Amino acid sequence: MTLTSDASGSWGCGAFTSIGEWFQLQWPGSWDRIHITAKELLPIVVEAAVWGSVWEGSTVLCLCDNAAVMAIVNSGRSKMDRAMHRMRCLSFFLARWGISLVCRHIPGSLNGAADALSRNAFPSFQRLVPGASITPTVIPDNLLQCLVLGTRLDQGRLDRLVRSLFIEGLAPSTIKAYACGQRRYLKFCSLAGLVAVPAREEVLCKFVAQMASEGLRYRTIKSYMAGVRHLHIEEGLGDPFLPSLPRLHYVLRGVKRSQGGDGASGRERLPITPHLLRQIKVAWNSRAADPDCIMLWAACCLAFLGFMRAGELTVPNDSSFDPTVHLAWGDVGVDDPDSPAVLSIKLKASKTDPFRQGITLFIGRVSSDLCPVSAMLAYLLVRGSHAGPLFAYCDGWPLTRQRFVAAVRQALESAGVQAASYAGHSFRIGTATTAAARGMEDSTIKTLGRWKSLAYLEYVRIPRQQLTTYSAMLC
Repeated sequence: MTLTSDASGSWGCGAFTSIGEWFQLQWPGSWDRIHITAKELLPIVVEAAVWGSVWEGSTVLCLCDNAAVMAIVNSGRSKMDRAMHRMRCLSFFLARWGISLVCRHIPGSLNGAADALSRNAFPSFQRLVPGASITPTVIPDNLLQCLVLGTRLDQGRLDRLVRSLFIEGLAPSTIKAYACGQRRYLKFCSLAGLVAVPAREEVLCKFVAQMASEGLRYRTIKSYMAGVRHLHIEEGLGDPFLPSLPRLHYVLRGVKRSQGGDGASGRERLPITPHLLRQIKVAWNSRAADPDCIMLWAACCLAFLGFMRAGELTVPNDSSFDPTVHLAWGDVGVDDPDSPAVLSIKLKASKTDPFRQGITLFIGRVSSDLCPVSAMLAYLLVRGSHAGPLFAYCDGWPLTRQRFVAAVRQALESAGVQAASYAGHSFRIGTATTAAARGMEDSTIKTLGRWKSLAYLEYVRIPRQQLTTYSAMLC
């Protein structure tokens, strides 16, 4: 099979085969300044794309009056980006159909028929190739999109993609928190008659002072300032806190010191210890056969011995259960069905796993009344094997964080414990605190609790002289 092709700098390109098939294309308006080499390559690639299936397994001779194009096709290389884009496409089509293509240079005076197609002089082409087909070969639009329009970057599409990826860079909950801080900052600047963006250090200091005067805690202020930082980055203004703003940092430090140390929220979160767990169990003993109490006790034991967050056990609300995110019946396994000694808990998502790679926890039996394996097996026996949330009430409603915390607090209150300072995170805090009091290494606690940061040190740094007393209290 022999192919002959040509391209003009003005109108377009064309090609025909030795059996009379032909096509021609007109350049888009944006191609006025495209180098002629890139233009001469295009009809060769189109030939392989539209006629390649007919030439499968054949050797094809391509005739071209451009010596540079001949060298590129035969070598498969070019320093020109557009030319290499076409060569990659050509290589794909040749490999797809098992075609061997050889390009040979011919003088321009012998390329009149292809030249007529490239200049839209169809009568001349018919005269020079009388056996040519009456109708041209149709070129698919998607092929042209790839070969012609695809070489010119769609800036609008890229802008939309950049925006989409920028939004995907943050979790929805983080975006929501940042938006709250941004609204507060913009409202403050509007009321004070200050320029919000780009922010000056003086404006940021006044914003921090205003929030502190309204009673906001240090951690909340830091979160809002992160929202202001994100606002600037989103607008393409860079990071307003780089280079460092020393006066702003001193103001923030002053807020932290004035609120007593870390500036945490006023509500203290106390640890749930083994002693308190037993008091919770005593409070539920009167309803020991109640399936709901069995379920709640299993959740408590699993949360404590598994270093688990409350959000990993529960669902946000009654209608938000998602089997791809939340714990379900199928996420629990045992090592031996006849005599289970180890539970496997598959966590599909968590705070430290935003990309949902998943992790499996292995929790073994312990010789204690707080054994999570025994508690879970007792619960699974009454729950049954139906699909749905792992922890659910007998009426079918899933265990939400709010219901879980309320049940634990009610049990503590009935045991005479002031329960206001205990929350869903108290189990995790209690496990870390207990492990530290028993002498477990900090690094081991961090691994078992799946902490990515040094936040766990808040719970494990107990003065060594208090360890003996505290450990005795836990028993």
